[in-house]
Formats: sequence, C-alpha cells, structure tokens
Amino acid sequence: MNWHEVKTEFEWDGSWRDIYVLDADLEAWQKLLDFLRSSQYQLLYTDEGEAVSLPETAAKVFEGRDSFWPCLGVEVGGLLFNCHFFTDEEIEFDLDPREVKGQDTLDVVLAFMRDIGQAVGKRVILTPENFQNIAIFEYLPESNCIRHTPFGGWS
Repeated sequence: MNWHEVKTEFEWDGSWRDIYVLDADLEAWQKLLDFLRSSQYQLLYTDEGEAVSLPETAAKVFEGRDSFWPCLGVEVGGLLFNCHFFTDEEIEFDLDPREVKGQDTLDVVLAFMRDIGQAVGKRVILTPENFQNIAIFEYLPESNCIRHTPFGGWS
C-alpha cells in the first residue's frame, strides 16, 4: 500500500484510530496473548497505571475486570498500540494517527494488523475511533491481504 494514496486516513481529526478483531472470545484472546509474548514486540502491561506481570491466561485478565483497569501497551517499530480489554467479545487496540507519518510507519500498522489476524485467524479492521462499521483497512486471513476502503475523514 502506498503512503501517498492513503495518508489522509491518518490526518489528525481529534480522534484515535482503532484496530478491532470482532466476534472474539477467550480463545482468540489467548491466541493473541500467546503470539504477543512470543513476538519481538515490546510489551508493557499495567493495572491502574502501575506496571505488573501480564497474566498467563486471557481468562485471568478478564476474571477481575470489574475491579481493575488493565492496559497492554505494544510498541512496534516506534508506534504504540494500546489494548484496554474492554470486553472479551472483541479485541481492540488504539493508535494515535499522528504517529503514522510515512511509508515506514504505515507498513508497521499494516504488518501489525496482519500479525494479529494470522495469530487469531480472524478478520482485523482499522477504523475511526469507536466506528466499527467504517473499515478503512481490513485484513482478511483467508487471502492474507489487506484491503483499503477510502474514508478520508469527517469533512
């Protein structure tokens, strides 16, 4: 994918971009956590802002979810993807679009989407913040492709 053709998708509009795996379950979460642990990515798991050990199982993360607020930061090629474990029914990472500044960082985003999709064996989408119905980029595991559907912002 060419940066110059898609750069408007990352123009700052006051909101983040979200990466989703919809229709997830604890099995998909476990596959994701296992993949992330084995990857070269830098991980920082926090509870209420304090660094703690990432639990071995996804079930353990969600077990006490009502009483604490975990966040998993994943640093990939200079970009930070944050996962807040909102629900076990979807995997969500957020990304500050201002960090995506050219071909190199675009390639990092797309590779991260592909890695997630391959790890869990499910479709992965990048959307405007909280808009799951607007898939700007979509990774399809059956074809191992990423598709772009122009969005271009809210104006």
